[in-house]
Amino acid sequence: MGGGGGQPAFMGRDMGQQRTSWGTKIMATVDMEVERLVNNSYLRAKKILQDNRPLLDRVAKELVEREAVSAEEFQMLLVEYKIKSCEYDILGEERNRDKLPFQTLPAGV
Repeated sequence: MGGGGGQPAFMGRDMGQQRTSWGTKIMATVDMEVERLVNNSYLRAKKILQDNRPLLDRVAKELVEREAVSAEEFQMLLVEYKIKSCEYDILGEERNRDKLPFQTLPAGV
């Protein structure tokens, strides 16, 4: 029971290796698009949290005191803090690597 090439079979041998019939050019395009979406989603979520910090602090305080906030209470807080929904649009065309934290890995990684 060999694993091809005279090597012994090992069930996890191919783990972490991409197996696809797609070409490397397509995979590179997919990788760039995924990076763009993840980076820009992170930046948008961070901005939403920063812009709404007073509400976030209030909800955190309520949760510490009572452990729960009903949907109705949350809706009233949204009105009280004048929160508006975000526009649905494209998450940016750039990958925005330079705007992300952790530009270098810690020494132990």
